Amino acid sequence: MPLANPRTGESLGFSTYPEGSVESTLGNPEEIIWSAVSHLCSRSAAEWYALHAHGVTKKSARTAIAKNLKLYIRQASEFYHAAASAKPNTAPLIYYYSFLNLAKALCELRNPRFHQRPECYAHGLSWKPDTKRLVDFPKEMITIRGRGVWHVLWESLMRVPCPAANQVRLSVKKLFSYCPEIGSEYLRLFGGPIPTLDLTDPVIVYDQTLREVWLRFSVQREDLRSLRLYAPNLIAQMRTAFWLRRGKIW
Repeated sequence: MPLANPRTGESLGFSTYPEGSVESTLGNPEEIIWSAVSHLCSRSAAEWYALHAHGVTKKSARTAIAKNLKLYIRQASEFYHAAASAKPNTAPLIYYYSFLNLAKALCELRNPRFHQRPECYAHGLSWKPDTKRLVDFPKEMITIRGRGVWHVLWESLMRVPCPAANQVRLSVKKLFSYCPEIGSEYLRLFGGPIPTLDLTDPVIVYDQTLREVWLRFSVQREDLRSLRLYAPNLIAQMRTAFWLRRGKIW
């Protein structure tokens, strides 16, 4: 499949690295982040954010959001700090429930009274272990089943219906490869580095006439060869439901 001719537009600039600074802090970065997140446990802060950032104009809806945000964020924080002192065999599960509650908090902001929907009480994912052997990560699969929190989270971030079909199976190895933060664990489990591509000269470009924004970048041909990729199937992996609905990819 031939690639489309590149378009022209005004560069908005793009930085893949934060600017350096001589400022420092003795605080724990994770605690600083949790402090910022916990700010939403305040009713006034949660209601203000719901109104001004998410356009929730109904007073009763903002009150319900504030109440549930406090519940979800406190549970997430307690799970997170409990996982920090747990053993490696149990810590991942506790971290999972921490992130699940953070996901519910965002879903509640974007979908007032999310706690009343059946998706709030289902994950939308299932895993069936092999009864004949221990967990074999390279071969394990997760199945999308029904609708759950993760479907609504995806829709809350993308603002379009989740395209994942029921009963689709996803490779655990493939899912882990999308998370460079666990690169060392990935190496131990699967015997190789996370298959990532370094982007060369990434730039955000804006076309004022068409009111469109897109990302322009290049990759080294040798990197594509090492991952057995070609430009068309690389682009196919970058597609989102938003662009698919429009019938084109930029």
